[in-house]
Parts: sequence; structure tokens; C-alpha cells
Amino acid sequence: MRTYLGGTWFSKCAVLALSLLFLSSCAQVRSISLMLNPEKSASTPRGFVSFCLRYPEKCRHNAPRMVNLTTQRWSHLVSVNHLYNTSIEPKSDLDQHGVPESWDIPVKYGDCEDYVLAKKAHLSAAGWPPSALLISVVDIMNVPPRERRHAVLLVITNKGYYVLDSRTDKIKPWNQSPYHWVSVQSAHNPLVWHRVDQVVEKS
Repeated sequence: MRTYLGGTWFSKCAVLALSLLFLSSCAQVRSISLMLNPEKSASTPRGFVSFCLRYPEKCRHNAPRMVNLTTQRWSHLVSVNHLYNTSIEPKSDLDQHGVPESWDIPVKYGDCEDYVLAKKAHLSAAGWPPSALLISVVDIMNVPPRERRHAVLLVITNKGYYVLDSRTDKIKPWNQSPYHWVSVQSAHNPLVWHRVDQVVEKS
């Protein structure tokens, strides 16, 4: 049995999917369905586990909630995304900490997951429910393997699921982002992650 986004907002008797239509090289329209499958759990990133050991108050279990997206809240999302994209200077964990992976809330420097943690902390402190702010792992397409893995913040709203990304100030629905989705946090428990199934259906 599958549930969508690991939450209880939706029926557990059916799989609900968001679809993105695009043209293939053969000019056929295909639909890509993005679904979370709780029966196929993903590994929790080791850097995030270490982060939770240091900051347990930021990794508590949550009651799943969906944000009512108003004009004011949308403006808030845009401003927070822009704030950290411009105020944090990109720097790898190896260059900054001397280790391959270290998750932390950045002050001046950071890599993709640090941007995500900063945005999530800012929004949570401003009253956004943490269960609606899910850290997600994606793959950047058409780049060398060592540069492929990336982290973004997925915001769960009544008007859709939006991506806050350190690579762009433009906030897009998750099914319009240029990534291959790998895993997403559970809305119930930040330490539980679910694999994303991407199903391509030909017309």
C-alpha cells in the first residue's frame, strides 16, 4: 500500500500523483508521475543524522500539516529563498570543514544541504509547521556523477508542493523542477525518509 508524501492527508486506498507533461525526442507526450512509496524506505543521509544528534530540537516528530498558501506567505517564501541564496557563499564541506559531508545551519558559507537547513530553520521560527518543510534529495541531470547529488527544500501547501533551491531564486512546483527525485523526508518523522518512484507513462 502506498501513501503520498508519507502523510495522512490523502486516501491510503489510492495513489495520488502529480504529473508533468513534456515532449520526447519522438514528439510523444509522456506523463511523469512522482510518488513516495513508504514500503520502499530510503536511507537517511548520515550528515542529517549527525545534525539531529547535535540539534535534537530541530528533528522532533511532527503532526503532518499542510500550509494554507496565501499571497503573504508566497512573498515570504520568495524572500527567504532569495535571502539565503544571496547571503550564503557556496563552499563544499571538504573545503570548509575538512570532511566529505557535514550538515549545519550556515552563517556565511555552506553547500546545498546547509542552504536547506537555514531556510527550514528560518521558516519554522516564523511559524511555518516543520512537517510542511521537507528536506529532499535529488539528482542534477547531465552533470558528472560527483556533482549530481543535490538537496532542496520541499514546501507542502494546499496549492501544491514547491521547491526552494539554492541554484535558483525561482520557486517552482516539484513536478516542474529539472531534477530526478531520489528521496524525501517523512512528514511524520524527520529521521524517516522515503524513496521517490518516478513512473513514466507513454501516451
